[in-house]
Amino acid sequence: MLFYLAKVIQATGLIAVGVGFVTEFPKLMDPRLGGIGLLIFLMGWMTERFLARS
Repeated sequence: MLFYLAKVIQATGLIAVGVGFVTEFPKLMDPRLGGIGLLIFLMGWMTERFLARS
C-alpha cells in the first residue's frame, strides 16, 4: 500500500511541474512551481526507496 502512495506522490509532483510548464509556455517556467513539484516528487521517491522497499 505504501508503494502506491509513493507513486501517487510522485505523480503529483510531475503534474505540478507539467502545469507550471503549460501555464507559462512561451516563457520559462516559474522556478517556485518547478521547485515545489521537484520537492513533492523527491518526497515520493524517497518514500518508495526507503520506506516501501524495506
